[in-house]
Amino acid sequence: MALRCFGMAALVVASTAFLSADEVREVLSEERIQTPKVLEFEMEVPTFSIEHQVRLSLEARIDWPDLSGSNPWLIVWVNDNPLTADHLLNKRNEFTTAQGMDLQWYHSGFRWRVLYSPDFRAALEQTGERFAMAKEDDPYRFVWDITALVKPGRNHLKVSCLQVLAEAPVMVLRQIQVEVGKAIEAPRLAPVAPAPAGPVPTYVARPPSAVPMAVAVSPQGHMVLEACGRSWAVTSRASLPGGGWQEAAAAAAPVRLGRGETAQVSWSAGPFRIERAVVVETEHVAIRDRVVNTGEALAGLILHHRAVTTAAPERVHLGGVPNLAGQGRLREPSNPSVVARYGGVGLGVLAEDDVLRVQALCCADDDGIGLTDDRLALEAGGAVTLEWSLYPLPDGDYWSFVNAVRRVWDSAVTIPGPFIFRSNFPSGAPAADHAAWMRARDLKYVCGGIAKFPNGRYAHGTGILSAPAWVAEQRDWTRKLREAAPETVPIQYFHAQITTEPGGETTYAECRLLDERGRPMAYPYSYPLPLYVPTRDNAYGKALWGYVNTLIDEIGVAGVYWDELAASAALFHYGEPWDGVTGLIDPRTHAVVRRISCVSLLMQPLQQDIIRHIRGKGLFLMANGQAKTRTIHREKLVFFSEANTYSALSRGHLGSPVGLGNHHPEDSVAASVRHIRDMLHYGTVYHGHTYHHDPAPWNVTAVMYPITPVELGPGYVLGAERIHTAVSGRFGWPDGAAADVYVVNAAGERVEPAPVEAVVEGGRQRYEIRMPGDHIAILVRHDARPGGAAK
Repeated sequence: MALRCFGMAALVVASTAFLSADEVREVLSEERIQTPKVLEFEMEVPTFSIEHQVRLSLEARIDWPDLSGSNPWLIVWVNDNPLTADHLLNKRNEFTTAQGMDLQWYHSGFRWRVLYSPDFRAALEQTGERFAMAKEDDPYRFVWDITALVKPGRNHLKVSCLQVLAEAPVMVLRQIQVEVGKAIEAPRLAPVAPAPAGPVPTYVARPPSAVPMAVAVSPQGHMVLEACGRSWAVTSRASLPGGGWQEAAAAAAPVRLGRGETAQVSWSAGPFRIERAVVVETEHVAIRDRVVNTGEALAGLILHHRAVTTAAPERVHLGGVPNLAGQGRLREPSNPSVVARYGGVGLGVLAEDDVLRVQALCCADDDGIGLTDDRLALEAGGAVTLEWSLYPLPDGDYWSFVNAVRRVWDSAVTIPGPFIFRSNFPSGAPAADHAAWMRARDLKYVCGGIAKFPNGRYAHGTGILSAPAWVAEQRDWTRKLREAAPETVPIQYFHAQITTEPGGETTYAECRLLDERGRPMAYPYSYPLPLYVPTRDNAYGKALWGYVNTLIDEIGVAGVYWDELAASAALFHYGEPWDGVTGLIDPRTHAVVRRISCVSLLMQPLQQDIIRHIRGKGLFLMANGQAKTRTIHREKLVFFSEANTYSALSRGHLGSPVGLGNHHPEDSVAASVRHIRDMLHYGTVYHGHTYHHDPAPWNVTAVMYPITPVELGPGYVLGAERIHTAVSGRFGWPDGAAADVYVVNAAGERVEPAPVEAVVEGGRQRYEIRMPGDHIAILVRHDARPGGAAK
């Protein structure tokens, strides 16, 4: 093999000797590559016949001290053709990590996912790690069918090693090989399940049901929960100065509580006084811990709350995601929970208040399941109340936990639609064309894009004030749409943490979001998008109102879409101002290393001001992300979760269960139906992303909204007005309301006659749906039709 170098790339010429069937020839043995870099090879492919398959394979990883996730780092071209998921042979495109995160090897922009790993074995050998994978996922190796892309003789191979992180790491490539042999098939997808023939379950939203339980509380906060035929010891361990720990012990004569009863106890841990109130509610046990720093200086406190029973959990959800390893820690403020199943019963532990939600780690470890707050810091005399709860689950089901919490939190919010982003909306066209475009697609909500300067770069944040041409164009299409199609809702993009205002990095220097080294942060993009922490009192927070007023007063929006409302690229800020409750604590000495702040807590008062200002104008408001605090949750906004991984939809289970259709390209009606169906399996309502195809003869989204989710489950969402389902069964409402039923096949076509039978069960109207596994169904109450009219 000859090697010659030119520029930053290496050109490898493979041997031109004849390659016999199933014989492998090496293109590259191994190379450590400082990203970003492009490697180019010329490879000689021997003569092959119709019964042969030509395959390209390689192994890749990002050199990292430990197993730490993955990112789309790699692009591979063969004769200028990018390799896509259709070429993958050795594994399915979809995979799931040990922590329950579902991902895809192939990413948009022709990029392939590469693991952060210390070697080519860790993801398979370190089975207890959250990023571990199954053997069939073949995590480091890729094999592609390139038969249709090559010809006998000389062919060109290009491998682009991208830079995804700000600090460019090293990518290790090895065993790049070409193989000619008998054809092998990619792993096949499971066949579509036929419509069921036997009995089917009934799905009707259930009212709250009292859970029999009792709690024994000791003077130092130790608790014993008895429920569902099982007993859990619930301990609270508090850090002490110097590295010690204090654990509340069980008492000989604890206070015993039944439903509706309350106990109050208190104890000290170093300079802290902890005053606990325990209340047994209908479906849960509420715990309120008032923590007071009685000392004379800033101090930190680590709190471990754990529930343990005689059996190990059979199944664990951390932050709503099934944890296949059974152990782990996760900070997820939008779903700050850990739920464990023990046989036929279960227990959920949940953080409730603003501070504990953003600070707590949801844990499942050798000590049990529970919460760890490792970031609480208070000045002398400072106090905070941390609230958490225990949810016994008589059936052990995660979804029973979700629906119980949703009832207690009053999470029901009406989800409007259909919605899209204005990526291919007609620009500069007559008003009638705007209206026709929306009506042909049965769309109601359409969101404009990010403001741009004349040079095409983003005029993020207050940068919009320096982009008058863009503002004028947005005003034009907004006015035309509202005049020609008054039933539609044109809304505009808003982001509170990014600004590209000229000179903004100097003007708002004191407002920058800082990383752990005190460096100003920027949103990861091809050019700098500086990040800030706007508050009621700082300069950027005050300037942000110019952005808000431009959208409302100059463009004339009917609504606002708030991108990344709760926090952008980082949850914690390592500069001023301080939020008054957060710090980094040395795990050995328990001393406060430094004050830090939660971005969500710092921005929250200003966020509330803006939310109420927009709504006070009678305008619609929706947001990306999910509420990270109870305060914002109680604003009852419509949030959606981006679905780059479907596991991210769990963040909306306790709040706004809406998923954005960006898991895969929506280039057809079938792709949209796949989104709807897949999201329903995560108990989530679909929201459109784009509409990049010709109008469909019939749009299923036209009958899907509005919906106010009342109960979620694996495959369905039971709403007050509508029911969305991807599973067969008997569906209806508690009052037995009559409904129209739309059954939709995988191509997005309405199935007529629908495989539906109206039945009466318990004196109530139900609709028995029996459909194949690639179908969905929408039920619309008759009194929820437009005007309540018949079809």
